[in-house]
Amino acid sequence: MQRSEESKQAASLGRPKNQFKQTAILDTARNHFFERGFDAVTIEGVAAGAGVSKMTVYNHFNDKETLFKAVVERESRELSSPLTQLPLESINDLRNTLVTFGMAFLEFITRPEVIQFNRLLMSVAPRHPQLIHEFFQAGPAIIYAKLAEFLRQASATQTLSIPNPERAAEQLIAICQGSLLVKYQLGLEVTLPPEELLDYVEDCVDTLLCAWKISS
Repeated sequence: MQRSEESKQAASLGRPKNQFKQTAILDTARNHFFERGFDAVTIEGVAAGAGVSKMTVYNHFNDKETLFKAVVERESRELSSPLTQLPLESINDLRNTLVTFGMAFLEFITRPEVIQFNRLLMSVAPRHPQLIHEFFQAGPAIIYAKLAEFLRQASATQTLSIPNPERAAEQLIAICQGSLLVKYQLGLEVTLPPEELLDYVEDCVDTLLCAWKISS
């Protein structure tokens, strides 16, 4: 009985160690992919950077494609979480909620690490379309779906008339990001004070609210 308890304790102590190794591998792989691109990264290099053996990397991830997928999934969860946790379920003060969403979305897509991550994805897209598909489903698709559901609820209250909430969500995101995202992706210097950014987002939201408003 005592030996059984000791075995359980030993197994319990072993789990955090394995998780620590996996986290170290993912952290190192993320840095390598961001700095070097997909093709230049090697399992040997990731193992050395993470302080583990090559076999340990293979034990956690079967190959480089699986490792890249794991990095993409983790990045998608972490980078999307601020948006997917917004209180979009409420239909009170619709305009302020959409403005809050727009501001958070622009802050999200213009982060240096997000811009860098998107450049990486675009560079590997022709060779690894399945990885890109999985990234989109794990990240952006969740954001679009959450916003579409919120707009569907708003439309159901007769506050707005939105025949196609999914398309409306795409339109709101597209009009908010405008040319800002292109400028950031091209590395152009963008200096927009917070008050001007807020004014810009409010204009975007008001434009669509006007289009969706039920005529009296």
